[in-house]
Amino acid sequence: MLINILNVIAWAVLFIAALPIVYTGIITLAAVRRQTPAPNNAKQLKIAIIIPAHNEALLIQDTVKHALAQSYPTDKYAVFVVADNCDDDTAYLAQASGAQVFERHDNPGKGQALEYAFNALLLDDWEAFLVIDADSTLSHNALLALNNEFATGATALQLFDTIKNPTASMRTLAMQMGMSSFNGLRPAGRTALGQSAGLFGNGFSLLRHTIEQCPYKAHSIVEDLEYHIFLLEHGHKVRLVEYASSAAQMPVTAKNASSQRERWELGRIAMIKHYAKPLYKKTLQGHRWALEALVDIIMPPASLMMLLTVVAMVLGSQLVKIASLILIATLVLHYLIASLRFGSLLGFLKVSIFVPWYIIWKTWLVLKSIIRKKKLPWIRTTRHKE
Repeated sequence: MLINILNVIAWAVLFIAALPIVYTGIITLAAVRRQTPAPNNAKQLKIAIIIPAHNEALLIQDTVKHALAQSYPTDKYAVFVVADNCDDDTAYLAQASGAQVFERHDNPGKGQALEYAFNALLLDDWEAFLVIDADSTLSHNALLALNNEFATGATALQLFDTIKNPTASMRTLAMQMGMSSFNGLRPAGRTALGQSAGLFGNGFSLLRHTIEQCPYKAHSIVEDLEYHIFLLEHGHKVRLVEYASSAAQMPVTAKNASSQRERWELGRIAMIKHYAKPLYKKTLQGHRWALEALVDIIMPPASLMMLLTVVAMVLGSQLVKIASLILIATLVLHYLIASLRFGSLLGFLKVSIFVPWYIIWKTWLVLKSIIRKKKLPWIRTTRHKE
């Protein structure tokens, strides 16, 4: 009797895990073919690079200097730093490095800072905008790639958002593997399938008429996820540009990594609570954009998928164990392909040893976020010099 009950539970858990894993397998297959760069014969748009910054004196000069080193006509782009409620030298250092600076002193938040910058820059003749984080390095071809992709009909673009310090620790190496999947292979697959790649906060770009039609009113902790819903609702799909990148610094210590991840998980949980039900209703009414948005916000982390599959394998019958192994193999293959294409094989092999602990750490953070239900402000992650 007990064995039968455990087997039923195992099948139920396996079914829950199978839905996102099968979807992951589908987009993995779709992403096998690499993206072909758009032709380099387009009219050059005037592009504003926007950097929201809160107390970023340590790295803001490096970020501005890299942003100004684009393989793009210098009269066709400029860098704007939004010094948001700073009490350090961020504004001074950014201006000294060649950026134009906006200073804000009320209602702090990344979303609020971006809304302020967009509203100010729309008064000028900028034709497109690129948003990067204050600790990021742009590939030299970023603006050229964005310009060429916009010429093919895109209205919203996302550069490959990666990590610039993967070898700093085993933790950052694990983050690189995660970002190779979440910011690389998955959006590449969605783009190939004609879906929206999603926004990742760092390295996203919008045409002028896109931001005019869909003003930046996203003010949550995960404002990029929130704004992506607004874009889909207004008919704009985000296309991944995998051959150009923005690389951000990731925290090295467990304390800083945990605080950053907890904010992300809390923000995602809040988004699910606020948007899941209305998006589900709109999906039933036949709105395809709502289904894309719903999948974007409820897609569980791979650590949870793996954990559920392992639980099902432990509790279930031989048939459940076989099905569980197939699903685990699907996830492993996905991360192997992601690492080969957007990360490194050596990193994949090293992190494989670290995976059990990483799954436990990620699961604990998610559970802690749910239990605390705490609203966190926009708090900068602790930076360090490379």
